[in-house]
Amino acid sequence: MNSITISGILRGESKQVFRKLEFRLSDSVDSGIILCTYWTKNDQNVFMEIPRDKNIIIKGRFGYEKEIGVYLIVEEFEKLKPYENLAVH
Repeated sequence: MNSITISGILRGESKQVFRKLEFRLSDSVDSGIILCTYWTKNDQNVFMEIPRDKNIIIKGRFGYEKEIGVYLIVEEFEKLKPYENLAVH
């Protein structure tokens, strides 16, 4: 069993049950993309209804399919407020 917690920005859909998550590695300016699917693996769920370009934290685990490669199975998620609306001290 594996477990991951990751934050990033949802960047649309790939196929019907996958979303793209853009994330950054530590303090790097480079970003990466990983495909995500909700644990039900269908296209009618709360995860697929989140609008594009929303900040999100995902808790889940990795999955693998030969055609897709490694992807993230979303078990829990939380939408975050946009950075510009947060108080900076």
